[in-house]
Amino acid sequence: MRKLSDLDVYDPYREVDPSKVDDLNKWMEVASTSDLVPLHHCDVEAKCLLDLLNKDGWLIREIVNEALYHIRDRALKFPKSVSTRLLHLGLLFSANLSNQHTESVKIDLEDRTIFIFDSLKSHVRKAELEAFMKPLQVVIPILMKLHVKCDDSYSTEKFKFVKMKEVPQQHNGSDCGIFTVKYIEFLQANMDVCAIRPEYIPMWRKKLAAELLAWHFEP
Repeated sequence: MRKLSDLDVYDPYREVDPSKVDDLNKWMEVASTSDLVPLHHCDVEAKCLLDLLNKDGWLIREIVNEALYHIRDRALKFPKSVSTRLLHLGLLFSANLSNQHTESVKIDLEDRTIFIFDSLKSHVRKAELEAFMKPLQVVIPILMKLHVKCDDSYSTEKFKFVKMKEVPQQHNGSDCGIFTVKYIEFLQANMDVCAIRPEYIPMWRKKLAAELLAWHFEP
């Protein structure tokens, strides 16, 4: 039998541990929306987890950030499942625009490019996105210059940004948070984000809720 620590591929379709599902179901039976739930890195109201389980529920920033913390921790435990290039030359994070919409951002430090993955492409106006990205385009090369001591010729010319055109789209107005999490998971594992399918979202919502409550993400 293969040890989890030997896994070299992230499996987005791996079923969640049944014991975690049992714990989630038991919690749901007694949860009140105003209860405070201690997650690994922050506390959230129970309503936030219940919204995650609702097919039309919003994922608040704290839930998205908590998921990304666990994704990072999982990468440290299972380094073979992470893209080597991304590990050394890239950054992944979520961007919350005007507290209304969440996108995934990938920064390629070698190509000097910021890639935007948006599950609701028509929602954000071009001018708004450009204004949001400009500080990143300017500041990142300056920070790189400060740390690349062995190459005085490193350019501080601003990074370009590209909004990815062919990416899976959500079918409602509330799935941007879970899409953001899945984009980042797939990118971290060097998997094609086009394999993210809207019909999997309900399953991924439940899996995310169970793993957040358990303080543990499986590969």
